[in-house]
Amino acid sequence: MNEEQVSTFLAILRRGSFSGAANELYMSQPAVTHRVKTLEEELGVTLFVRDNSRALLTPAGAAFAKEAQSLHTAFQHAHSSMQPFAQSSAIRIGFPSAMIIGECKAFFAVMNLAENDAKLHLHSVLLEDPAQNVRKLLDGEVDIVFSDIDPAVYASSLYSKRVLFRCYAYACVHKDHPLAQKKEVTIDDLKDQLICRFRDSTHFSAQFAKLMHDAPLQRLTPEFENIAQAFAHLTPQEGVVITNARWMNSHEHVYLPISSMPTMRIGVIWLRRNTNAALRLIVERISELPNTLWRV
Repeated sequence: MNEEQVSTFLAILRRGSFSGAANELYMSQPAVTHRVKTLEEELGVTLFVRDNSRALLTPAGAAFAKEAQSLHTAFQHAHSSMQPFAQSSAIRIGFPSAMIIGECKAFFAVMNLAENDAKLHLHSVLLEDPAQNVRKLLDGEVDIVFSDIDPAVYASSLYSKRVLFRCYAYACVHKDHPLAQKKEVTIDDLKDQLICRFRDSTHFSAQFAKLMHDAPLQRLTPEFENIAQAFAHLTPQEGVVITNARWMNSHEHVYLPISSMPTMRIGVIWLRRNTNAALRLIVERISELPNTLWRV
C-alpha cells in the first residue's frame, strides 16, 4: 500500500466518482481505476461498487475509510517531519518566451516564491521551441514547464499537470490602424485584414489555424520566421498579428481581445516520476498565485 493509492481512495470519497477523482488529481480515469484495483487486490476486498456514474462504498470500503484518513495524516506528518533534514533542492522551471518578453507578472511572482523558503532554489530556463518542451522534461533539463496542456503528447501517465489560468487571444495592430479604435474584435472584423503569421508550433497556433480555415480568413502574408518580423510588418493601414500574449509593450501597437477566439488552458506540467517534496511544494505555491497574475 502506498501514498498514491490512499490519496486516490480519499479523492473518490470526496468527489463521489472515479471521474471526479481523476479531475481532482489531474490524471486519467483509467489510472484512477488501476490504483483502486491494485489497492483492492492488496487488501483482498472490494472497496467500491459503481452505480451509474457514482462510486459507492462497500462495507469493507466504509471500514477502510477511517484507516485511509489516518494513513493520509501519517504520510503528511512524515513529509513535514523530514523537512528540517532535507537538503536544499534546485527546481528548474521552463518559461515560454511569451511570459518573459510579455513581462507577465506571474514570471516574477514565481521566481520570488523561494525568497522566504531557504530550501527552495528556483532557476528559470527560457523555452523558445514549444515542440521541445516534452524532450526537455524527459532529458532532465527542466523539472517544470509552463505550456498549454491540451496537446495529446501530455496525456501520458508519465506527466502530472495542473490548470492555472486561461490564456486569451489578441489581435495586435498599429496604433493608427482602423481597428485600433475598438475595445475588442471578432473573427468577422478580421476577414478583410492582412493576417501576419509567424512560425509557432503551439496548440494555440493550431487552434487559430483551424479558426482561419473555418471562418474563412484568406488574406495571409507568407509565414514569417519569427514574431518580430511579423510585428515589423504592421502599418497604420493594414496588418494584424494574432497572438496569445502581449509580446511588445510599444506605443506603436494596440492589443485587442478577440471575443470569438476560444481561450487556451495553460498550466504547469512535470514528470510524475520526478515528483519530490520540493517539487510538490513549489507546484502548490504556484497554484495559489492570484489568477490575475497570469494575464499576458
